[in-house]
Amino acid sequence: MNQREEWDVIKPQLEEVFRQGARTMGFLQITLGATLIASTMTLSAYARGSFASEEPSSIRHIEALPITIQRSIRHYVWRCGNAVKATHYFAVSISTDGDELISLHFENISCDDRRSVCDSGECLHQVYLKSRGRYILVFSAYATEVTIRSRGIVILEVIRNQFRADFKWNGVRFMPVSASIDR
Repeated sequence: MNQREEWDVIKPQLEEVFRQGARTMGFLQITLGATLIASTMTLSAYARGSFASEEPSSIRHIEALPITIQRSIRHYVWRCGNAVKATHYFAVSISTDGDELISLHFENISCDDRRSVCDSGECLHQVYLKSRGRYILVFSAYATEVTIRSRGIVILEVIRNQFRADFKWNGVRFMPVSASIDR
């Protein structure tokens, strides 16, 4: 039930409390009744938005993405098959110095045919930048792991098998800053 529907149910109850209050209750009792109903609405809304009620794996994690990103990844989702689901950490957002970035981690997708997004232990990772109200792709790679972090500057760490590379966000694109081979 959405908040509008809840209000439609609670509003007549609230009006009844005020009608009865005008006849039989004092001001304090009316206030108490209204507060009780209002707190019920707040608790109900809080429970709906809490982490505990969230589905751990759901198509909703994809549908919640901005529409430009949904369009951009549509062919991967389509090739993946009918039962596409993503975990909460499929999309991770980070904001810094006026830039808003969304990092997609396709290893957090389950579907009928994962070969469109993962192959030989490496999965697709993409980073989008919000620019003029739209999201544009600024990084894409198949890798074992990609981590995006920010401590004043945004660093993208890419691990592909034994190869590790760090990229620094310069406000326009990710620039390589270091690379190493783990032996």
